[in-house]
Amino acid sequence: MKWIAIVAFALALSACEGDPLPPPGPTPEIAAGAVQLETTELISLRGHWSGYEDPVRKVITDEETWAAAWDRIHAHVSPSPPAPSVDFGSSVIVLVAMGVRPTTGYSVTIQEVRRHEDRLLVTVTERSPGPRCRTGQALTAPVHAVQVTGTVSQADFQVEEDTVDC
Repeated sequence: MKWIAIVAFALALSACEGDPLPPPGPTPEIAAGAVQLETTELISLRGHWSGYEDPVRKVITDEETWAAAWDRIHAHVSPSPPAPSVDFGSSVIVLVAMGVRPTTGYSVTIQEVRRHEDRLLVTVTERSPGPRCRTGQALTAPVHAVQVTGTVSQADFQVEEDTVDC
């Protein structure tokens, strides 16, 4: 079983010729007066099958929900690695998942998190392989989670779709 994971990982890395994830274009201004927040990446899985079968965009504000999300992210990994520790008294987690995709070459990235009044404004890029990309024939379910300082629990998500031209 371990060799299957190694082959899937190798295929994910070679999904496109050259740079498979070009840098995103400029992020549009979401709201006047919004303050950009510093984020700390907790996990980014590309070319991996997380347990998120459907798209998800949410803010996690407590340890119990984070533990359940971490277990779901690692639903197909045994044993599951320990979840990063988060102080929910001073920060929250923003989590996005693409849901199941038919091949490798997909990714989801939280590009920016801003605070505007009592909401987070989250810019997300979902990348898909173009028709000329070589992809591995394996189900994937990309996910990205970041820790954000503050205790804002509501968020608006702006999702930008990008197709990579390999």
